[in-house]
Amino acid sequence: MSFALIAITSCKKEKNETNPSNAGNSANTGYTEAYVEIQPQSWPAGGGLDLGLNGTGAVGQMDIDPEFNWDLKVIAYRTNQGGRPAIFLSGNTATTEKSYAVNVTQNFGVGIGLDGFTAFTSVSSAMIDSLKADGIFSFDPLVDVDENGNPDADLLLTQYDNLVIGNSVVDLAESEAPVFLIKDLEGKYHKFQHVRRENGGRVLLRWGSFDPSQIIQ
Repeated sequence: MSFALIAITSCKKEKNETNPSNAGNSANTGYTEAYVEIQPQSWPAGGGLDLGLNGTGAVGQMDIDPEFNWDLKVIAYRTNQGGRPAIFLSGNTATTEKSYAVNVTQNFGVGIGLDGFTAFTSVSSAMIDSLKADGIFSFDPLVDVDENGNPDADLLLTQYDNLVIGNSVVDLAESEAPVFLIKDLEGKYHKFQHVRRENGGRVLLRWGSFDPSQIIQ
């Protein structure tokens, strides 16, 4: 399988930017969109998103570059019930370095879909105080299996409950997609949206960054 970068904005390619499959115009729209591939047979390690790379953020395929420095990633585990995708934050409550997230649609009344995303223009201290890291995720597809030796989807879904975003958005239509506030590994703030999951295991992500003047402390 091959995929190409369609970039409207130009930027210097950094060491850990690996073949993002599509990128939108961050300069003209205030946000960026890009696809990651998560089909578990072809892309078992999924796709990561570095929210600050090159100033606008970029995605990378973890099977191509396992050292890609991601703030969040999308991965689908192959199970006895088919592929089961979820979104992981970097690190967890037990690690020193980690990223954080909060669903600002659910908790602070930010709208859904593209309109909600674009209308989210400032970050309150209450939002910052509500940020959480992922809990401990413990699932081994070689060990956590059913009676036939296949990875057990029920056990996997139980572990997804320990994640801040997890699988809560992966089946939603674009018009129903909530917005998340993310604090990345460098301590910077961004808005993020899982736009849609397409047939064949492509996921479209949308994100944008807040500058310090938009952070209300």
